Amino acid sequence: MLAAITVIAAPPALASFALSADACPDVEAAAAAGITCGTLAVPASWDRPQDGGPLGMYVVRVPSLAADPEPDPVVFLAGGPGFGAARLWQSALTHPLWRALRARRDLILIDERGTGRATPQVCPDQDEALRKLPIRGLDLDARQTEP
Repeated sequence: MLAAITVIAAPPALASFALSADACPDVEAAAAAGITCGTLAVPASWDRPQDGGPLGMYVVRVPSLAADPEPDPVVFLAGGPGFGAARLWQSALTHPLWRALRARRDLILIDERGTGRATPQVCPDQDEALRKLPIRGLDLDARQTEP
């Protein structure tokens, strides 16, 4: 189910952040559909971007079906908790709703902080607080992000 769809223009502040190219899951199918994947490095704190290292937000661009698409893409952020939007790229190729959105615009699917393939740790103090809880079998070091 789609939690929210918003058509937005990227804020000028994002122009200073680098998007590095990454291999997409199911490389052959993604390449055949013109899909591109990458990681956008964003500050851990927008209020204090100089503090701490950047966090990686995994991004998938599903191209528009139009030869001359509109300049502003549809950006999709999945509802959570913990659900990354990037895994929906295959549905974006075939589902009627996604195809309708792609008729004139690219789709940008983003794994927000702590979801999917994005940087897994959201709160620096979270792991320490969880380690103090008496939860049998809790192994924070064994957590993995999606493949």
